Amino acid sequence: MQGQAQSLIGGMKKEKPLHCKQTEQEARILAENTSELRHQLRLRQSNLWEPVEEAARNYTLAMQRHLYDVSDK
Repeated sequence: MQGQAQSLIGGMKKEKPLHCKQTEQEARILAENTSELRHQLRLRQSNLWEPVEEAARNYTLAMQRHLYDVSDK
């Protein structure tokens, strides 16, 4: 009888309550969403950085042309 009670209790411990399962599922979903948001943020940051790099290149080229023009005079 005591063995049956212990196996019953052991079986109950293995089975998680429904709210725990839902919480684990929600945690997995949040982790996936967080990963996707981080990926999107990285893409946006790189997309935002490209115009800055282009502007810096254009400025550098303009300054080089200006210095070249000034040195010719």
